[in-house]
Formats: sequence, C-alpha cells, structure tokens
Amino acid sequence: MPVNEYYRNTLTPTFPVIIPLPLRLTTTFNMFIKELLQSKLGRLRIIGFLEGLSLLILLFIAVPLKHLFGIPMGSMIVGLIHGALFLDYIYLDVILRIERVWKFFKTTWKVLLSSFIPFGTFYLDKVILSKMDDPN
Repeated sequence: MPVNEYYRNTLTPTFPVIIPLPLRLTTTFNMFIKELLQSKLGRLRIIGFLEGLSLLILLFIAVPLKHLFGIPMGSMIVGLIHGALFLDYIYLDVILRIERVWKFFKTTWKVLLSSFIPFGTFYLDKVILSKMDDPN
C-alpha cells in the first residue's frame, strides 16, 4: 500500500464532519472575493470598499492622532495607502467608463464624487454598483 493511500485511509474520518460557523463564513467570504476579482466591476467594488475604509481611518483616527497628540506617523502611512487606493479607484472608474460606455452624468460622476465623501463609496456600492450586471 502506498504511503499516501495509507495516510488517506487512516486520517479520513468516517463520521460526518461538522464545519464550525466561523470557518464556513470565511469560506463563503473567500468565494465572494474570488468571484468579485474576476471582473473589473468587482475590482472597482473591492477597491472602493478599501478606499472608503482608508478614508475613514485617515479622517477619524490618523488625523486626530496627528493634531491632538502630535503623532504624525499614522497619517503619513495611512495617507500613502489612501492615496494609492484613491488613484486606483479613479483609474478603474475611467477604464469602466470607457469599456461599458457609462454616461458621465448618470454613473461616472457619482463614482468620482463618492471617493471624496466619507461613507460615499459604501453608499455607491450598495445603491448602484451591486445592482449592475456583470458581463464577465
């Protein structure tokens, strides 16, 4: 009997395995993220979430740390991350506008404006982006 088959036979449980809830949620979340990464619209939604989160961290944690307590390192690091995510968000918006022929006054300006408003990217994702069909 080969070694691999021996271990497969001895380590495989014969009773039904119950997967704990956190593991099931993690697996479901990973599948959701993999599905989103398959298309540019999904990547825009993920980058939008991260950009909105970084804006909130910057506004409500890093900037108060800098101005109230004199700790500038947080705003330097989070500001750099937020800037990169912001540029990626704008880049993906422009690419999707060209590929999907979005009308500027119907969709594109909302995406651009949402990146400047706290909680704007979350609202945009819920109201507009999640309802768009994805041809990819």
